[in-house]
Amino acid sequence: MVKASSVHPTLTKFRLEAHIGAFEGPPTFEHEEWSYGIFSTYQPAFELRDKDVRFDRRQARAEARLDLKMRYKRYREGWEKPDLHVKDRYQQVAARYQAMKADVKRSQHDPLLRKLLYRVAEFDRMKAMAELRIELREERQELAEKGLLRPLAYRPWVEQQALKGDVAAVSQLRGFVYREKRKERTPDGGFDRVIQCGQADDSAVYHLRSYTSHLHRDGTVEYLRDGRAGVIDRGDFVHVKSGFNDDDELDNYRLAANLVSTKSGDAVRIIGDDQFVDQVLDAGCGVNHRGSQYVFQVTDPDQMARYDVIEKDHRQYYGYDEPEVSTHSPARHDQVDDAPDDGYQPRPFVG
Repeated sequence: MVKASSVHPTLTKFRLEAHIGAFEGPPTFEHEEWSYGIFSTYQPAFELRDKDVRFDRRQARAEARLDLKMRYKRYREGWEKPDLHVKDRYQQVAARYQAMKADVKRSQHDPLLRKLLYRVAEFDRMKAMAELRIELREERQELAEKGLLRPLAYRPWVEQQALKGDVAAVSQLRGFVYREKRKERTPDGGFDRVIQCGQADDSAVYHLRSYTSHLHRDGTVEYLRDGRAGVIDRGDFVHVKSGFNDDDELDNYRLAANLVSTKSGDAVRIIGDDQFVDQVLDAGCGVNHRGSQYVFQVTDPDQMARYDVIEKDHRQYYGYDEPEVSTHSPARHDQVDDAPDDGYQPRPFVG
């Protein structure tokens, strides 16, 4: 490296000060704060929408939707079912053939011929009744396709009003879509803490000493403890909720593992963080080492490898020499309605 003073020795500060005097630095500069300057490219106050305008629009939408509901209420109150005169038409058919039988009785004196004509008239009456039923069914089907057979539900009625150009109905349709998207969001903040099973892999409803079973109309089974859902069995998914304390949470893991073991086992994958996966796998080890007729087995390769590690530690901790149930055995038991009598194993309802 070559310094500038080595190339130009006569231009160094020491040599120059001898001829032109001592070195003086630049004058001081005092920075003045500009009160009118813009020091940031983003101003939150400038980006906010007018709160008053938003409030007015929200109030206008609420009033329009309330008026829409009142119009629907008046539609329901004023709706009248189309009268197909079913009773009168049946009576007309019956009266026609009654008159035919009366004419046969009056005109025919031969008992055998009269009996034969009665049967012919009765056959024609049954045929006419069947034709009338088919005709009424077609008329009802036509009215149903037009939406006139019974009063429309609120959403189909709103859709019809929107097609007619009703602004409030269009706004209500957007509200329906927003509500559906909001329902799709998981309350826990994500698709987590679940055990994914096979499609429509249902289990029976089990009765346990420490849980209360609640069966919903959609087939979902909730296992409650102290009024709070601990495990939710939806067939293809088993949701494991957090407990009040560590013991409650461990019981939830054990119950979930037992429920999964009663399923077909075609597909079992644990969805959650690493701690949740380890807890479920450890609970599955407990199911497999109790000598029950059910087997807990995951199908995800990474989780199978993790299970082998946890199962080895589980066996050493509890003093098992060899695992009683091979978790990789292809032979599985069919799903049954009862479960072994164990502290954590689900039991069927009695009676």
